[in-house]
Amino acid sequence: MNLFEKTYRDIYLKYHNNPIARNSLDPRVFMFSDEQGDPILVDAVRTHILNDIQSINNIEGIGTMTRVQDYVLVGPVLNKQSAEDCTVVILVQLSTYNLQDVLKERIINHVTRTLNKRLLTGTVHPVKYELTEDTIIIKDYIAAYKPFTNVWVKKPRFLGK
Repeated sequence: MNLFEKTYRDIYLKYHNNPIARNSLDPRVFMFSDEQGDPILVDAVRTHILNDIQSINNIEGIGTMTRVQDYVLVGPVLNKQSAEDCTVVILVQLSTYNLQDVLKERIINHVTRTLNKRLLTGTVHPVKYELTEDTIIIKDYIAAYKPFTNVWVKKPRFLGK
């Protein structure tokens, strides 16, 4: 490497230091946008998750959109350099309004038999939906991401501020 390349590289890295390497999150799950500094979900993965949430809402009947109150992506896939086949965990908060035991059982059966352990589109990551009636507490997790809005609720440390 000549002197110009070394100087250019050193100066560039000094002023344009990206706190995260582009390959530290699985590129089949997250992509780096040129407009934003934070990674966002790949469109195919995001669509897969949104369709699964829609199918949970449709168990009660087509047109019912209020059963899933909130959902957040957490788990080992958000860790730096996670395994390429680690589980993608999605916490799903169900609305308890008019939630009978029969409907609850249908939702649990649908999630455990149909949705869980399927591979996300374009990846080798199995997805796991964890249902809860309680409010999702984000502080218990290292990182949390909202697929619906493509926003980091709680960014991991290695992503910076």
